[in-house]
Amino acid sequence: MEITDQKKLQINSKVENIIKSEFSGVKGEVRFFRDRLNFACPYCGDSTNEHKKRANIYWANLMYHCFNDGCKKHTNLVNFYKDFNSPVQNTDELTFFLDYIREHRVSMVTKEYLELNTFQNLIEFGIPYEIVKSKLRLLHPSEDMHIEKYLKARFMHYKMDNFLYDKKKDQLYVLHLTPDKTKILGWQIRNFQENRAKYVSYNIEKINYLLLGRGIEDRSEDEIIKLNTMSLYFGILSADFSKNVTIFEGVIDSFLQPNSIAITGADKPTEMFDDINTIRYLFDNDNAGRRVMEAKLKKRKNVFMWNKLVRDFKVREQVKDLNDLFIYCWKNKNEAIKNLDKYFTHEPLDIRSV
Repeated sequence: MEITDQKKLQINSKVENIIKSEFSGVKGEVRFFRDRLNFACPYCGDSTNEHKKRANIYWANLMYHCFNDGCKKHTNLVNFYKDFNSPVQNTDELTFFLDYIREHRVSMVTKEYLELNTFQNLIEFGIPYEIVKSKLRLLHPSEDMHIEKYLKARFMHYKMDNFLYDKKKDQLYVLHLTPDKTKILGWQIRNFQENRAKYVSYNIEKINYLLLGRGIEDRSEDEIIKLNTMSLYFGILSADFSKNVTIFEGVIDSFLQPNSIAITGADKPTEMFDDINTIRYLFDNDNAGRRVMEAKLKKRKNVFMWNKLVRDFKVREQVKDLNDLFIYCWKNKNEAIKNLDKYFTHEPLDIRSV
């Protein structure tokens, strides 16, 4: 299902009528672009500068979004028409629009995360490391003996630049860095105080608001969704998809395995990876992680066999994740950690071994 050029011109004409009824002069003009219509937002009145137009309707999914800070209206073409007394009267046209919006909004969210453009935008909106460190008054782990010892006990000896520490609040910042380590794309805070949530995540939009006082500007809602998701997928920019890439839940686990990505939670979407034959999943050794890996295995995706590894190497303690396994093997001189690559399978019959 696609939008024809003729249909685009019809939409443009109707939007022009709406905007001209709300504004006059330059502010009442609609600009027709290859990927969208651009015009002044009739919901908020837009900018006082008549040349700045913050509202867009995107051909890719017929979604409306205003980027004016005081508005940020988000809706679709059908609702936009209705809100300004120009509802779609023709039943066939209404059905077409609704089906198109539903179909293309889903495809935008599930299929287009791994585009080069998304990665470039991530880097563009990243915050320089030194700005984060200075504005939030954070310490490098080497500047605090307590947190340095904590990280070394988790085999983070060579990953110290991926962390910052708030001594006053006793919070560890786990950083999602660009490959050159000059910018921060997002972070996960590890709280050590018992009355706080153990982990709190900050995506790229949130850190831009926090540090720069503005969000992700001049991007569609779908683009912002993609950027926010990818900003919390640690390692996504440096992963080499021509080789095996291991998907983890936890960030520290991913730091222990080369060419890996952490998605910061078993509930996060991973469909964008499923068609890549080098992807393999090593989720936590608990019910939530096992459910996800079993579902992946039923679709013949590569997953890790925790049960088989624990049996084969006679692991005598409960290990929840890869970091636990590293610590156990180091203490007990167990060889399991050296044999991870042998314990991935894509055969549904191996489901009991997961």
